[in-house]
Amino acid sequence: MVLPVELIEAIKRRASEQGQSITGYVSELVRRDLGLSQSPHPRELAQQLDQLQTRVDQLEQRDEGL
Repeated sequence: MVLPVELIEAIKRRASEQGQSITGYVSELVRRDLGLSQSPHPRELAQQLDQLQTRVDQLEQRDEGL
């Protein structure tokens, strides 16, 4: 089966908007449709990593003051 060009272009745009590859975007859609557990979105992971880094920095600064 071959997807229509318009659909392929829309998938490319949406994947790009979400910071994902086409494969990642389609995989996430299929997982969601099948009710399978989803992996965190890359943006969510980046936000969690930023929060953890901020916390580590705060703890290191506190330890330096002791």
